[in-house]
Amino acid sequence: MSWDNNNLYIGKIGGNNAQGGMIYLHADFAGASFDSIHDIIYDGLKPDFSAMGGVNFNLYFKNGYDEYRTWNGTEWSNGNLSLSPMFSTQGDGHHFEITIPWNVITAGNGKPDMLRAVMYQDDNASGNCNAGNPNPFVYGESPWGTGISNEGPKWGVNDGTPTSARQPAGCGSGLSAATRWWGRYPITAGIGANSYCGPIVYIPDANFKNALLDDANINTNRDEEIQVAEAEAYTDTIDVSSMGISDLTGIEAFTALTFLN
Repeated sequence: MSWDNNNLYIGKIGGNNAQGGMIYLHADFAGASFDSIHDIIYDGLKPDFSAMGGVNFNLYFKNGYDEYRTWNGTEWSNGNLSLSPMFSTQGDGHHFEITIPWNVITAGNGKPDMLRAVMYQDDNASGNCNAGNPNPFVYGESPWGTGISNEGPKWGVNDGTPTSARQPAGCGSGLSAATRWWGRYPITAGIGANSYCGPIVYIPDANFKNALLDDANINTNRDEEIQVAEAEAYTDTIDVSSMGISDLTGIEAFTALTFLN
């Protein structure tokens, strides 16, 4: 995923382009609003983004068909078929590339201030799930799933942290309750390709996260997330005593930490 002043660029390596793919975006801009329980169902998948603050753009794509929709604060738009993604079978996989203008994502409001993204690949062909089961078999996602048998997809970018409490892979396991994004990425002018900050550390305790974000020696890019690379690069101590912290989940990413108080 990369971007410039005018467009967002997304590519997928592998998978089967005859099967459905979904991209969900949370784009922050002046006046933006978000839908938490996504009402547009593709291939039986109905993600729940309530824990993530909702989404306001989605794209469904497969070879021969694509559509996108935007959220206006009250309802989702009708499907628009104008993006025309590119599909390829180069190398050893079935690949996908698409250019999405910022004005499409923001419904005419230009480049957003921040962007978050979740992506899925599913197989809803007959015979892959039990007879009469409308739920898809999700075999790919980004960020990656749990990696545990029957607990979600095994394919995607693996940084070792679950994207969801339980993904719908394995058939019949219902809603996907998303708990992580790619992002939150500042969309700044002139940014180069593939210059997003990388996988983030999951830190559910707000007090702990804010303490880490406020430390410029840890949060070196001064964004609103702690990237895995930032945590792994930190080689000093962390003192978060008397800050009302009840959950230290995320500290495991600080593999070179010398002392924790």
